[in-house]
Amino acid sequence: MLAPVLPVLLVVVWYLASRDSTPSSAYPYPAAIVRSGLRLLTDGELLQALATSLIRVLLGFGIALGLGLGLSLLMGRLRVVREMFDPLIESVRPIAPIALVPLAILWLGTGNASAVSIIAYAAFFPIVLNVTAAVRDLDPSLVDVARTFGVSELTILRQVVLPGVLPGVVVGARLGMGLGWASVIAAELAVGSDVSASVGIGQLMLTFYQYDADPNPIVVCMIAVGLLGFALDMLMRQTGRALAPWHR
Repeated sequence: MLAPVLPVLLVVVWYLASRDSTPSSAYPYPAAIVRSGLRLLTDGELLQALATSLIRVLLGFGIALGLGLGLSLLMGRLRVVREMFDPLIESVRPIAPIALVPLAILWLGTGNASAVSIIAYAAFFPIVLNVTAAVRDLDPSLVDVARTFGVSELTILRQVVLPGVLPGVVVGARLGMGLGWASVIAAELAVGSDVSASVGIGQLMLTFYQYDADPNPIVVCMIAVGLLGFALDMLMRQTGRALAPWHR
């Protein structure tokens, strides 16, 4: 119940501080933000942009999850694979997603593929790191007992390894979804003003900056990104609790 107190208090202080100030086109004001938000919601522009961005994030996250799980299981189980990929992953991981925008445009053009690839890049690393650690921390005696009873490697993977690493998958997926959503604005800079691509929230913010020079709708978009990101995180938490109820 206390969670909304600080944001509400900050908004009230902001409103009181700006109420008697001279309006400026360079700074957002609470009343103007509310008006911009109502306008964007009424004409459907904001919801359509959020839906477009969400689809891109889900596609990128799905790619990252598939590749990350496959590579993590191999790295966790096979030392040679881990020694081959670990230096590469640790070298590439510090590179921010926005740094890939020029390369994405050169290789994939200014379209959805560029945006999705950057989101997948951002979501990939937390999945790989968490699942690999979970596989390596799995009690080897569980696998040894299964082999003693003549259980096939595929069955061991499906019935022993995967349930054992599920908490790591849950944590990695939650972090990956968060970073994927956080990178969506940078990813949509790669899409730019491509007329063949739908307008996402990042492109909408860029439009308000370039053509309107109005900070109020930009702040509305930022608030929407934060709220939807919070909702996605809560969804990932609930999904994790449902899949791995023993893990807290």
